[in-house]
Amino acid sequence: PKPLHLICGRPMVMHTLAALAKVARLDSLLLAVSPDDRYIDTLNPPATVVAFGQRAANAFASAQWPSQVACMVLEAGGKSAVLLQHPAEARLQRLRRLLPNAATVGVLAAEGETDGTEIRDIQRVAGQQGLTVVVHPVDLRHPISGQLEGLADRIDVLMATYDLRIYSAAHAPAVLLFSWRNRIPVIGAS
Repeated sequence: PKPLHLICGRPMVMHTLAALAKVARLDSLLLAVSPDDRYIDTLNPPATVVAFGQRAANAFASAQWPSQVACMVLEAGGKSAVLLQHPAEARLQRLRRLLPNAATVGVLAAEGETDGTEIRDIQRVAGQQGLTVVVHPVDLRHPISGQLEGLADRIDVLMATYDLRIYSAAHAPAVLLFSWRNRIPVIGAS
């Protein structure tokens, strides 16, 4: 892109930033960059770096900037963050508003991990709201598509968890196809 074209050995955007830094009426500047824009490493340390998305947060995690905030991420590696994780209470309240007649909520869990903290929270809150939770184990070593048979007859809605091993690019298409074929809504994290 044009902002990255070199002028006198520096990306054009750096000349723009230098000019803006001399404007007395500006208190501070905000620069949005892609995780691939490595020239940011050559800048004087900014007061704060705000990374949007997990990829950006990961790309800038090793930088030694004074203040970093990661937004729209599931994990921030100990940095300040605005996480995408919502408590089970809020997620199930949204589910009840969207699907007031749903009585049974399906949750996929990695085989051997069907009693994790997130699932226990969903079960606890669902029980308080009069909902039944069906935890369906999946073996992540094999395609999920063949492991969902029979689940459609037992649930009204499928609630996605924050397990990125299940809701990954590799497995999400099978989950969504299951949802579409069986007319089972999937309620995501946000």
